[in-house]
Amino acid sequence: AENPGKETALSATINADASYNNKKTVEWDAVDVAGALDNAEGALVTVNDTFTVAEGGSVANKGSFDAKYADSTIAGSFTNDSYAHFDDLTIALGGQVINNAHEDGQNLSIAGNWANNNESAWKSITVAEGGVTSFGHDAKTTTDKVAGGSLIVNAGVFETKDADFASGVFVVGNNDTVNQANEVTFKAQGPVKLNTQSFVIGNGNLAFGAGPDFADS
Repeated sequence: AENPGKETALSATINADASYNNKKTVEWDAVDVAGALDNAEGALVTVNDTFTVAEGGSVANKGSFDAKYADSTIAGSFTNDSYAHFDDLTIALGGQVINNAHEDGQNLSIAGNWANNNESAWKSITVAEGGVTSFGHDAKTTTDKVAGGSLIVNAGVFETKDADFASGVFVVGNNDTVNQANEVTFKAQGPVKLNTQSFVIGNGNLAFGAGPDFADS
């Protein structure tokens, strides 16, 4: 299906064998994507209540994607090449979110794979056990609090007020050629609790604004 104008609906389902191409403006209260949703450059998708991408489903956003009042769950894939706004976003086990432009929201929960290659801003970021993070050289990630399991910051800049990791591995840096272009920075302004295996490698820079609490191991 293709939307060349304006569409509104209480709910919509994109089946596994179907695709929906939005070229203008669409507003849904709830949408379940099991197939493919393509939001074209200059187009707007607004979701007000529930946004779900099922396993095998995919969303490609080249326009504006507004789910800032919706509960969002990604078990398939979501690729953002423009602007994406969320309230609570859960990346389920097996799900993948790739941000190549600008994304923001309230609470990001990562049980699957999350890759930030540009600008990402959240109130909180929680990495579940088994959750995977990766960052591009131009990535800038900002949050009030990051917590949970393992966090590997392999590129870019990651800034948080608080950090609290109860388990897993905490790594800042990469094994690229040591130079300014490959620098990786993790900054925490407030309290830091690390009950993890913690490493700063290669190009890594670690800056704590307050005294960190390293648990005995």
